[in-house]
Amino acid sequence: MNCEDISKVISAGVEVLKAFTDGSNERKLVKERKEIEKNIARHGDALYITLKNDPNNTWFCSACYGNNGKLIPVDKGNPGNIYCPVCKSSSWYDKDMSSESADQQDQNLIDFIGYNGYNR
Repeated sequence: MNCEDISKVISAGVEVLKAFTDGSNERKLVKERKEIEKNIARHGDALYITLKNDPNNTWFCSACYGNNGKLIPVDKGNPGNIYCPVCKSSSWYDKDMSSESADQQDQNLIDFIGYNGYNR
């Protein structure tokens, strides 16, 4: 066996080891995803999901989880509204607050800039 043959054998061994490691990592990810799936609580047509075993009741973006399996916490900036900082999705989790909140935001802006509809 010459050096070239030894190099081919070593390369083949490295490829087999790499494939085994990749497969092992993939199996681990699938197992973790199945564990998460068991604990997911879905909330109607809302943009968020929670985990049943999370004592903090963290809200996660259902779009990000559905698309790439990542648990991304959503922001609850405005009353009744949530926003994902990664995929930029937003939704009303409290439909009753949606129009009320928009009216309140408009009023807050008017109050802040002192605009009353007339030029000064």
